[in-house]
Amino acid sequence: MKRICSYEDNFSLRSIKKDKGFVSSNFTAGKKDKSDWSLSVYLNGFNEDTKEYVSVLLKLNKSLRTRESVKFKISILNDKNEEKNVHDRDVVLTSTQGRSGGYPKFIKRDFLLCKNNGLLINNEFTILLELSVVDELANHNYPRTPTSNRVAQLRFSLDIKNTFDSSILIDCIIKVKDTEINVHKAILAARSPVFYDIFNSTSEESQKMLLK
Repeated sequence: MKRICSYEDNFSLRSIKKDKGFVSSNFTAGKKDKSDWSLSVYLNGFNEDTKEYVSVLLKLNKSLRTRESVKFKISILNDKNEEKNVHDRDVVLTSTQGRSGGYPKFIKRDFLLCKNNGLLINNEFTILLELSVVDELANHNYPRTPTSNRVAQLRFSLDIKNTFDSSILIDCIIKVKDTEINVHKAILAARSPVFYDIFNSTSEESQKMLLK
């Protein structure tokens, strides 16, 4: 893959398996009949056709109604707190568990990783969701509760950072004398050109769990 930008100081997602996504903390919309939602983000695409993109999907987890009509806008905030890559749509989601809708091709992954675009801040990126649940009763086609879930999305951004800071999902151990250091290949490759070359090579050394 051609690299058009330097990833040296950025959050590299190259080593994350394409079928592994991040799920935000749950959030609610509505005052009377609250519905429960979450965002799923696939950093290497939702499927083979979207592997060059970041996929963002809104999922209805729980609702007292048989279906929910919603209008939502999803964007990404840059380093000036400006909304970029804005997408909005109307959609009807049934209350069946796991039902989702959104943007399989939300943003090009290489564009997100390019430090010149200002979308990665301290190794985090922030998705902003504005969600309106629509009352489907006759003559009441107005937003029931326009809800800007900025807080939920900031929490989601922290969820991503915490995943990479955690030792739970380590995929490599570096041994220096008698000391073993648990690391994530993705983060180490982003921070060090030397390790980037090691992990992206086809050598036997790059496939080892333990590096000495």
